[in-house]
Amino acid sequence: MTIKGPIDGTLVLDLTRHYPGPLTTRLLAELGARVIKVEEKGKIDPVRILPPADRDLVPADEALNAGKESLVLDLSAPADFHLLEQLVRRADVLIEPFRPGYLDHKGIGYSWACALNPQLIWVSLTGYGQDGPMSQEPGHDINFAAMSGILALNGTGNGDVMPLPIQVADTAGGGYMAVIATLAALCARQKSNIGQQVDVSMVEGLLPLVSLQMAHQSLGDIHPGGHPLAGSLACYNVYPTGDGRHVALGALEPKFWSRFCKAVAQEDWISRQFDSDQALLIDEVTDLIRRHGLDYWVGIGIHHHCCLTAVNRLCDLKSDPHLMARNALHLHNGVMTAAPPIRFSRTPCTTPSPTQEPGADNIPIRQEFTST
Repeated sequence: MTIKGPIDGTLVLDLTRHYPGPLTTRLLAELGARVIKVEEKGKIDPVRILPPADRDLVPADEALNAGKESLVLDLSAPADFHLLEQLVRRADVLIEPFRPGYLDHKGIGYSWACALNPQLIWVSLTGYGQDGPMSQEPGHDINFAAMSGILALNGTGNGDVMPLPIQVADTAGGGYMAVIATLAALCARQKSNIGQQVDVSMVEGLLPLVSLQMAHQSLGDIHPGGHPLAGSLACYNVYPTGDGRHVALGALEPKFWSRFCKAVAQEDWISRQFDSDQALLIDEVTDLIRRHGLDYWVGIGIHHHCCLTAVNRLCDLKSDPHLMARNALHLHNGVMTAAPPIRFSRTPCTTPSPTQEPGADNIPIRQEFTST
């Protein structure tokens, strides 16, 4: 018997585009859902052509749309509109990324869908949410991170603010929050047998990421020189090695700091862990770390259990011994992607099938959903 993922049997209609929505449905597909990516004729998901790309391979498309069936509809054609109705009648979840009211204006909003299928879970994934003064405003990751307060924390030390190197709103605030929302709504439906609309705001999805910082801020600026975990402590910092790489030292608890100091024969540093003159201690640790290469320091970290690890570049991930042992990465058509990040003992996640060309499943889906 083939063991399937934990939400096997769940049909998800994916109306999303760009990054957060397709990431959401990719993760749901890995959890076992059947995902049908629905695109409108002439309005194909821009991720499918996002550079860098060549004639035969678009890495973003491969990373985000693998594991899904592909359907392209012309909603001005009665047959295609009828097919969409049939899909909605039988779907468990529909995920859409449009501005509030846009699909209602087209006649295919939540009220329309709910009338067809009261059990449907309709997930609306937007930057600012379904109401409020900003709900109709456009935005991208940098805007959502800015509103959440996260961007202001990414400073250079001289008052400047730097863009984040990853799309944290799209991924953590959007994709992951939408997955959580979908699974929670499925659990609620098991009790009531009734669906609902779910409002996921990427800005609000980021706020839990700064829970501690907000709590501290409520008592005033208790870290006027910068948060201690943002580079102001010697025991919790990033250091350059002698061969041009970097290591991360996370010896925050005294026991780990003590192990590190003893491992490098600098026991006089132990009592200085939280001294006021951290800049001097940081300089001393920097000078020491520069004396040896990365492999030496990784060995020290493993042997002495002192929270000292390599700073991996993206190109290092596929050769990292731990990630390799965990099969944490895999290749799709030559594109490196993350394997399902959650391990289930009884219902393992699904390795997605290769990305389909737009409309590749039009014929079989049409035959399946219009035959009844």
